[in-house]
Amino acid sequence: MLDAQRICEVLVDCLYDNDEAGLNGPPEDAILVQGIMATFGLHPARLETHRAEISEWPKELDDHFIKNKGAGWTFLNLCRDKDDNQWGEHRDMEALFVLCSAVKKAGFCMAKEHWDLFPGGMPYVWFEYER
Repeated sequence: MLDAQRICEVLVDCLYDNDEAGLNGPPEDAILVQGIMATFGLHPARLETHRAEISEWPKELDDHFIKNKGAGWTFLNLCRDKDDNQWGEHRDMEALFVLCSAVKKAGFCMAKEHWDLFPGGMPYVWFEYER
């Protein structure tokens, strides 16, 4: 079951804290991930401690999002799980996407400069999980 609070807790844990972040941009070892609204710099060691949990989350998504099933779907539908229950809001959806992208379990169907081709300019995203 997707839990918006847990997903956000994991994202916050994976971000650099004020003492770790440099004043001249992200640390050299940061894993940079483009989200919907922002780019995130994630701490590689802390991300690795959550890899198994993050890799399980896509199994809760509708098959339309799964790369080898539906090949991707609009970000707007990401708030609903495979059973059509709303599990989160836009910030939670972005957190899920960013974390899954960081562990190579998600991506954009098209580059950001082409999002205007989609209805409402909203990106389509995919996730990987073997059912």
